[in-house]
Amino acid sequence: MSFESLERILSSLPGLSPSPEQQQLEEIDRLWSEVVGEAIARYSRPVRVSRQVLQVAVATPVWAQQLQFKRVRLLAALNARLSASFKDIRFSPALWHRRDAVSEPTPQFDLSQHPSQWQRSRSPSLSLSSRLPRATTPREAFDGWAKRLGDRTKGLPLCPQCGCPTPPGELQRWSICALCASRSFGEPENS
Repeated sequence: MSFESLERILSSLPGLSPSPEQQQLEEIDRLWSEVVGEAIARYSRPVRVSRQVLQVAVATPVWAQQLQFKRVRLLAALNARLSASFKDIRFSPALWHRRDAVSEPTPQFDLSQHPSQWQRSRSPSLSLSSRLPRATTPREAFDGWAKRLGDRTKGLPLCPQCGCPTPPGELQRWSICALCASRSFGEPENS
């Protein structure tokens, strides 16, 4: 005896039409690989629509994080193709249940796409051969660290809120640095 989900059993009964959320989910299922691409579609799938929020199952927590970075673009692409629009997309590996027993290789990610990455210049001060002499005091260690950090961040744009050097990807995504953005995420919006 095989077990079927209650949703599947109820949808197969004659005379019962699927709910609007179920119809929307079926429409999204048809468009999913076109919107996200074949590579991402192999490791993710829409599973639920609730209160204008699309729940997407992903294969691993790494996929959840990577798709979270692309959430705004995916949401815009989906809303452009659907009759009803979504407020948000949520990604969860907890919803992932493999339908087949074939294991697929773990995906590799290109970290250059992460908003906190920036192109480091290959200056002589960053090479291994030009390391500073071993520090003998905490102050020397701190000064060495501060010098290397200053060399690494030279030329980066500054966060308009705190004035710290900020990777360009963070400014494109949030218009401020990740630290300022994370502080603002915890604050309630004023109406």
